[in-house]
Amino acid sequence: MTATQTRQQQALEEVEGFEEDLRALVAGRTNAPGGTKALVKLADRTLNRLLELDAQHIDLELSDALRAEINVYVLDALRYLKKIRTDRTDADNLAYGRKALLELEATRHILRDGLDHEPLRTFGTAERPQLSRADAVRQLQTWLPRLEKERRAELLGISTKTLSRWATTDDKPATWRAEIATVLVGILQHSWTDEGVYRWFSRPHPQLQNQTPHALLQAETGDAEQQLIAVARGGRAHGAT
Repeated sequence: MTATQTRQQQALEEVEGFEEDLRALVAGRTNAPGGTKALVKLADRTLNRLLELDAQHIDLELSDALRAEINVYVLDALRYLKKIRTDRTDADNLAYGRKALLELEATRHILRDGLDHEPLRTFGTAERPQLSRADAVRQLQTWLPRLEKERRAELLGISTKTLSRWATTDDKPATWRAEIATVLVGILQHSWTDEGVYRWFSRPHPQLQNQTPHALLQAETGDAEQQLIAVARGGRAHGAT
């Protein structure tokens, strides 16, 4: 792990800690003596550490898109945390705590996405780094070890024969479809089973005008990548199947 990845991992762990503490207070311990005061104190501490993280750790070797997303969620989390005060009612403070929790969760997911995906893209181009074919195959094997080889090849849009060749001898940049499919699997594998991830690609999604991710990957339209990533991030909250 590089120094920048180590700092990003530290940022992720800190955000996870904020989220865990805030969730415990919001979910059940706020009725204990001093509960509201504890929530206010935690909100102040979290706010200050998020500001420090934003300056020290979060602005790392991430893509411009991930950095922009993190900034939006961090700013929203700060906005809600600043509203938690001792002169507000318990109900209002809890409501703002829940909203801040959602923003922290989104920040954590994006930090994890960056830690998982950005270092994989080792091929430089005029516009952005790309994933190699060999790494695409290896990552799907790592993330979906119980999924049949034929299905992993299907997700990448290649044959099983090509899958075997890519895994051992091909260090060229991956195809657009294989690269995006790998990014999507990396997002989904934190919350879904191997089979659940596979089925996600064949399921129509309302956010995609009831198209399947497979259909969009085959079409290779210009805005398909961001559409699919947004749906994948939203879908992982539903849990494994």
